[in-house]
This record gives sequence, C-alpha cells and structure tokens, in this order.
Amino acid sequence: MSVEMSIQTCSSWIVKEEQDSKFTYVRAKTNKEEIQIETAYTIGPLLDSGYFACVHEVVPPPSEEPRKSKAIKIGHSEKLKEELEIYPYLRDIPFYSRYVKGFAPSGIFSGIILRKMETTLSKTCETLPFPKAILISEQLAKKLKEIHEKGIAHGDVRLPNIMYVKKYGYQFIDFGNAHNKGKTSETSFNFDVNQDIGNLFSVMRRILVNDLTNPTLFAFFNKHPDLKEKADELVKPCQLDALITRIAAFKAEHPSLFEGVAVS
Repeated sequence: MSVEMSIQTCSSWIVKEEQDSKFTYVRAKTNKEEIQIETAYTIGPLLDSGYFACVHEVVPPPSEEPRKSKAIKIGHSEKLKEELEIYPYLRDIPFYSRYVKGFAPSGIFSGIILRKMETTLSKTCETLPFPKAILISEQLAKKLKEIHEKGIAHGDVRLPNIMYVKKYGYQFIDFGNAHNKGKTSETSFNFDVNQDIGNLFSVMRRILVNDLTNPTLFAFFNKHPDLKEKADELVKPCQLDALITRIAAFKAEHPSLFEGVAVS
C-alpha cells in the first residue's frame, strides 16, 4: 500500500543550537516572518536520548495579512523524522492531511511546522457538562478506532494530546511516540493498541466520573444520582467496538439528556 503524502520542506525556517557556560539554547527563526523563538534547556540524558520535543505557538507580526498563527514542534531531528513517517498512514483522515504544514530540517535539532494550536481537552476537562463529555468520549473512541485501523498506535493518549478543532471536532495530536504496525511485531502492536485503549479510559474517567474536580459534573450527579452508577459502568475497560456500542445504547436510553447538546 502506498503511503505517500507531500510534506513541504520549509527552508525559510532555521533551527539551531547555541551554547554558553550554563545552557544550550535552541532557536527557531523564520526570516520571512521575522519571528524568533528562544528557549533555554539544560543538556542532559533526556536531550541526548532523542526524546526531547517542545511545541511553541507562533503568531505572525501585524503586518502580515491575513494574520494566521501556526506552531512549531522543535526536537531531535531523527525523532521528528520518525514522527513524520506516521502521518502518511493517516492521510485519508481529513484533519491529518492538513495538520502538518511542513518540516524545517537542520542539524541535531529540527522543527515540524503544524497548524494553529487550538484548545486541548486538558484545558476544558474540569468544566465539561456530563452529556457533552459523553459525546466527546464517543467521538474519541471512533477516532482512535480509525487510527488503529490505519495501522498506527498513538502511544501517548492523554488530555493534552487531544485538541478541539472547530472544523474537525476532537482530534488526537502529537504522534511522537506512535508505532507503525508494519514496523513491529503483531504482539507488540496489539500491546500498544491496548495501551492506547486503556489510556482512553483514563481520559474518560477524568471527564465522566471525576466529579471532585469538576463542579459541573458534581452538580449533575447530585441532581441525577442514578446516572452516577451508569457512568461508572461506561468507563469499565473494554475494546473500542464494545465501547462505541455501549455509549450508543446509553444515548438511546437517555435521549432527553442530549437534546440541543453539541460536541463543540
């Protein structure tokens, strides 16, 4: 199966490292937009092992019209190249064909240019109403199933790696720890898939039943105590097909909860 997807090389971006007596400075600069991001990191095992990466939002100067912000993920070149190899497998999912804007190759450090960073689930999880959290959980289960069917295990399913995009809904981002089914054993890939699913249930427990940190959820369960037990049933681990069926059955049983409720 062909997995080609055109990823533009952004030669106007420069990613380089400089050192003084205390720090290594990783700088990302684009001459076109005259923007410079400066971030200081200490050199240590994490950097040397190639697992370092950091995402910065970049806002163009007011002189640029139309004003469009984007993001750059700076990290070890080899690690970022491995991540870039994942996206062609997801090219048939509309969001991912537009998520990566380009690659800024350099030396030890490089950058992946990404679409504008929008709200992540970690920023909204403590204010979500229960019905909306149900719809989000359903959408995430379907999205993760689609990713797995493309032969990719995400490898880092958690709240900060789930982004809301107005046009596409909730999407999994950051495939820096992803695994390709074609480059590992079936046993290993199945383990990674099950780990993704387990982490999705951790996300669901946080947004569906963790009423101690969500006053909206706390008030809802005070009003509907009978649904607390059903919510606990929803977050019991199972495979994705079973989870999707379970949520559909819950929605069919309580249609009035979802009247006028949207994922956005």
